[in-house]
Amino acid sequence: NSKYIGEVTVNWSISGNVIGTLSEMNGISTVLTITTIGSAQLLADHASAADDSTGNITATTGGINYVKIRSAVGGAGNEVGAVELILGDTLTVWLAGYNANDIYIGDVSVDWSITGNSIGALSDNNGVSTILTASKIGVGQILADHSTATDDSTGNITVSMGGINYVKIRDAAGGGGNEVGVAGLIFGDILRVWAAGYNDNDEYLGDVSVSWSITGNVIGTLSNTIGNNTTLTATAVGVGQLLANHDTAVDDSTGNITVTAGGINYVKIRSAAGGAGNEVGVVELIFGDTLNVWTAGYNTNDIYLGDAAVDWSVTGDTIGTLSNNSGNSTTLIVTAVGMGQLLADHSSAADDSTGNITATTGGIDYVKIRSAAGGAGDEVEAIKLIIDDILTVWTAGYNTNDIYLGEVAVDWSITGDTIGTLSNNSGNSTTITAITVGVGQLLADHSSATDDSTGEITVSEKSEIEGRPTKPEDEGEYSLQTTVIFNWTQGTVKDSENGIAGYYLQVGTTPEGNDKFEGDVGDVLNCGIAGCINGNTYYARVRAKNGIGLYSEWSENSDGIMVDTIFPAVNIVSPDNGDTVSGMVDIVVEVRDNIEIEKIEFYLNGELNTVSVDNFNWIWDSSNCREGEYNIKVKVYDQAGNSNSDEVKLFLKGLINYPNPFRAGKEVTIMEYSLTGDSTVYIGIYDFLGNLVKKWKIEAGQEGGKEGENRISWNGRNGEGKLCANGGYVIRLKSKGIANGKYITRRIAIVK
Repeated sequence: NSKYIGEVTVNWSISGNVIGTLSEMNGISTVLTITTIGSAQLLADHASAADDSTGNITATTGGINYVKIRSAVGGAGNEVGAVELILGDTLTVWLAGYNANDIYIGDVSVDWSITGNSIGALSDNNGVSTILTASKIGVGQILADHSTATDDSTGNITVSMGGINYVKIRDAAGGGGNEVGVAGLIFGDILRVWAAGYNDNDEYLGDVSVSWSITGNVIGTLSNTIGNNTTLTATAVGVGQLLANHDTAVDDSTGNITVTAGGINYVKIRSAAGGAGNEVGVVELIFGDTLNVWTAGYNTNDIYLGDAAVDWSVTGDTIGTLSNNSGNSTTLIVTAVGMGQLLADHSSAADDSTGNITATTGGIDYVKIRSAAGGAGDEVEAIKLIIDDILTVWTAGYNTNDIYLGEVAVDWSITGDTIGTLSNNSGNSTTITAITVGVGQLLADHSSATDDSTGEITVSEKSEIEGRPTKPEDEGEYSLQTTVIFNWTQGTVKDSENGIAGYYLQVGTTPEGNDKFEGDVGDVLNCGIAGCINGNTYYARVRAKNGIGLYSEWSENSDGIMVDTIFPAVNIVSPDNGDTVSGMVDIVVEVRDNIEIEKIEFYLNGELNTVSVDNFNWIWDSSNCREGEYNIKVKVYDQAGNSNSDEVKLFLKGLINYPNPFRAGKEVTIMEYSLTGDSTVYIGIYDFLGNLVKKWKIEAGQEGGKEGENRISWNGRNGEGKLCANGGYVIRLKSKGIANGKYITRRIAIVK
């Protein structure tokens, strides 16, 4: 009757889509909790009464009511609250959407932004997720702005630098430039570096203070050993590294820093070696002054690398001569008035020259009384004269460098005894005539320079000296040196009153000539004359001088001696060095000399073989020599005793036989030879009278006529088959295939 009786117990179930869960499966009541999207009905199944079901129950997610920023995708992780980051850290977040029942619906797209301090950058400004990269110090929040639902933001995100984790050596401040790896420097280069500090995220935090040092070779000096930067100045060759040592963080070092001297970039002319002294600028010199200079080489950093070799020359006026025309040093010797410069010309570097060098004669510093005009002759010292002798003297003026500047005018006078008269009392020359016995001196009085006087001039009465020395003897017909020595004795010279004080020698290229030397040589019985010219013949004569200056008669002229310092030229024309030879070898020699050849010697392997006086060629009979290497030396002597030699190395490849000698009829001898190619061979054996004993003809290509080594045997029998008598024989082999293309011979002997 459809009358309500009361609530009854039924079995509850869901038909259609399983859109949720039931709180009770049996009872008078149940609660459906929606968990799944879909459409279904609730069924109430009564045990005896007619059942019932709801209409369609449609389950949806419902709208997004609010959002939450989480640390993981898909609603996982945690809500992002307060976070602490350091520079370079990243924070990835997702946006989870919830309905009004706090049910996670899914990650939803929002607009992302940073509020508070601008602590970094977001990877995405819109979407379900974004990544914050911390790039600035400060406190901010990430805001998720949903178009309809309630927004969300993180807690405070605090970004700090973080601690210094490691340092890097860089070539610029503020983390700029590049890390310093391998570097090449030269003397004087500087390398400035900074220590950049980084946190765990490789973020540059600033230049930090470190302890600086050099490891490896000590290649230079550091401007600072503590601080955030230092400068290396390269001062030594080697390979080293810069080390930056931080108190707490990981240290760093550069790559290998290789320091070399660097090439010579330019040179400077200096007044001392080793880069010392000063650069040579303007200089004033006088005759005889010397100026020592050195070339200092520098690299592009103006660092002295060492004294460098250059070519030296004088530019401008030729004011002097140089001790060296090339090298790292030279000395200018001033010999002429003018103005010039020294030029140092380097083969690759920038050259240098001095300032103007002004050369003057300099003033007259002192005078000397000399025995000849023009500064020639000798200083006039003690001298002995006899009555009526004359002595002419000149005044030579010198500067402070002892350089003769010219004859100068002086006032002449005699001091001591008045021993004579003067031709001039003033001027650059005077002549004293000895008229009175006594001792005096000539005085040359200059108006400003230091004066001079002669030694004692002793005037005596006239006397005579008898006899003459012996004829000077020399070394022989020839001299191998440019200094010729002459010897003599006192001979018949006598002077019991005044004694023999010395000798006066005359040497020339003709008898009685004096074109080579003339003058007093002292109390000696021999004299060497240097500087004689090759090819000239020199003659000498001598006379004695007594204690008062009188001379004896001249000796006879010497026989004459020719100077010959030229070695003969010798050349082995044939065969050439390294040739292969055999048999009778013609040694052809070419000889040239300025005088006749005395002899020529021929050596075989260092032993003298033959000597010739008129034949420059030698025929070497190699028939009894073993094959191998031989040295031929030719030594030539000229009549002066000069010698020279030439030599060649030859290779003997000929005819041999073994055994030699051999016993005919009891054994055979093997003839061995070599051919340069297949060739017809003719062999003949002859006795010493030239009679043919045995012959062979071997065609090219047959055994004995092939290229390379060949062997033929002989049993000691002649062409008729009879045994040959004991004695000597000659093998003569002819073929185009032997080394000389002609023939070779060899002696052979038969014994019992």
